[in-house]
Amino acid sequence: FSSATSFLQCCFMSGHNLVTLGKDVKLFRKRAMEYRQKSTYEFNSIIEEAVSKLIHFSGHQSSEAGILVDQKILVQLCLRENNFRYACYSYILLGMVEYI
Repeated sequence: FSSATSFLQCCFMSGHNLVTLGKDVKLFRKRAMEYRQKSTYEFNSIIEEAVSKLIHFSGHQSSEAGILVDQKILVQLCLRENNFRYACYSYILLGMVEYI
């Protein structure tokens, strides 16, 4: 499943169609759960969140504020659990979304 995650990352960073990418992410996450690949499932959830955020962007800062607070809490929990890779990956992808 690391190939699937790499594929999704590459698609996201190279600007593939977000709707199609969202469907692919859901499919790969479903497969990850079937094969009990928890880390793959978690990593793909970051891509799914980033894609969803871009698709449903409203343009209002206030509507996005709650999402940012939830993301910061999630990253803090990851750091407490010594899951630095997941935290860094979250910051990179979601930072890209904020930049866009």
